[in-house]
Amino acid sequence: MTSSTPSTLSPPSPPSISPVPSSPTPASSDPGMASLSSRSPSVAGALAAPISPPSGQGEARPTPQRIYVILNPRAAGGRAEERWQQLELPLRTRFPFLTVLKTSRPQEEASLGQRAVREGADLVIAAGGDGTFSGVVDGVLSEPPMTHASPPALAVLPVGSGSDFARGLGLPRDPAEVIPRIAAGAPRKLDVGRLTFYTETPPRLRYFVNQSYLGFGAKVVRRVNRGRGAGHEGAYTRAVFPELLHHRPLPVTLEGDGAPSGTFGLSNLVVAIGRYSGGGMLSSPRSDPSDGAFDMIAVGPVSRLRLLLNLSKFRKGRHLELKTVTVWKGPTLQVSPQGGGADDRLVEADGDIVGSLPVVYDILPGALNFWS
Repeated sequence: MTSSTPSTLSPPSPPSISPVPSSPTPASSDPGMASLSSRSPSVAGALAAPISPPSGQGEARPTPQRIYVILNPRAAGGRAEERWQQLELPLRTRFPFLTVLKTSRPQEEASLGQRAVREGADLVIAAGGDGTFSGVVDGVLSEPPMTHASPPALAVLPVGSGSDFARGLGLPRDPAEVIPRIAAGAPRKLDVGRLTFYTETPPRLRYFVNQSYLGFGAKVVRRVNRGRGAGHEGAYTRAVFPELLHHRPLPVTLEGDGAPSGTFGLSNLVVAIGRYSGGGMLSSPRSDPSDGAFDMIAVGPVSRLRLLLNLSKFRKGRHLELKTVTVWKGPTLQVSPQGGGADDRLVEADGDIVGSLPVVYDILPGALNFWS
């Protein structure tokens, strides 16, 4: 990233979460990173302010002219490339001046998203699964826009296996049916989550659009991504059983409005913007991706057997009333571990392991200009 483009972010609110050490100014063009290094030494004060969206549901911007597709050919267990070959001609028929960028290595979506912004994209279409779209969003929001007062619009072509973000928005499962919607679409403002790994030097930001897991769910995602069945439907369910053998609650403190007080024995935590995860699990049935708040769902200390017996409720969205489940809404959350090892402190977001505890979550209302 380059380092001198002006920020479009407004100053943050006064601090309200516990202090962390200050750090040197990072050499980064991410306006959130610049704010992190220059503010008072507290997590909330270190958090960059929300990206200021225009008022209303959509951006007053002409029909997109510079359109980029960022394709992850390895999504869906490598089947995304084959799916793309069937979709490229219909897409080019509607958008003749299409620029296609393909990832060649894991985690390249963010840098390609940044490239699209630097080259003046009006619309960036992520062709892949949840991880692909999340990576593109992370890159786009980390790169100051060159030709607009706000980042370009984003769309998703769901050629991955899970596509839980698209599922939660009611988009067709068939990507061929999504193309006409993109062609005739309009922008819609959706929320974005931001993770701040404030003990890293310099503090690191990671944006996400759907859900983030801590505890048991994060370990399951790691097992899925390491396994041969990654990208295939049912991979999440198959990874649950071996991970149950190693399950143990992690003592943490949770700081934020509505969060349980004191040290909390955490089996699983979902910090949600969208409703679905894990290839169709209704893990946060009350979530609204445009209400300006996270839905937090924490599972307290629970035995392996009880966790196993409750999995079907979790998949069907009937877990919120369980006695071991605590539910609340809020715009921020700080999670600090009070024990456990590195294996217990994983932080997952949109299907990828993105860091380790401690972490601060904050929500950016309406920061995603979603085109559909």
